[in-house]
Parts: sequence; C-alpha cells; structure tokens
Amino acid sequence: MLARNHNPVHIEVGMGKGRFIMTLAELYPDVNFIGIEMYDSVLLRALQKREELEEAGEKLDNLLFMRVDARELPDIFEKANQFPYEIPSYPLLLPS
Repeated sequence: MLARNHNPVHIEVGMGKGRFIMTLAELYPDVNFIGIEMYDSVLLRALQKREELEEAGEKLDNLLFMRVDARELPDIFEKANQFPYEIPSYPLLLPS
C-alpha cells in the first residue's frame, strides 16, 4: 500500500473492530489509512469484517492494519527514518 503511492497517510490508534477506519477508507480512496490495534481478538474481528467487505466487492487497497501496542509507536516511527510520509491527522475517539 504505502510503497505504491504518495497519498496522505492517516492513522487511527486503537481502532477496535475497525468500523470507523474502514468507513473512512471507503469514503476517501485517495488517502492511505493505517489502523493500529494491540489486541489480537479485536484485530481478528476487523480482519473478518474487511474480508466480508472485499467478498462483497468493496476493495480497501488504501487500508493497512497493524497489531502493535501504541506505546511502541514513537520508537517504531523513530527507527523508520526512511518512512517518507507525513501523517497529517489522526482521529482521537474516546469510547464511553
């Protein structure tokens, strides 16, 4: 995904089951989205939902999921100096 284009990159940290970020990926195909989740079981459900959408004909080529603890993100991005993209925004959602 990210290596194929230079579109803007937006991230969602703690994406849960992915409903919000998948909707954004559908609405904005010219933006790359990265969904970050630390819990395997929750990420698995997001992957299942994405697969269901793709089986129904909705391609989300602009969406990448990462299983990582958000506390590790500063180290990940610091070590990846070759990451050529600016991340202009990320939603902050506070679950109730």
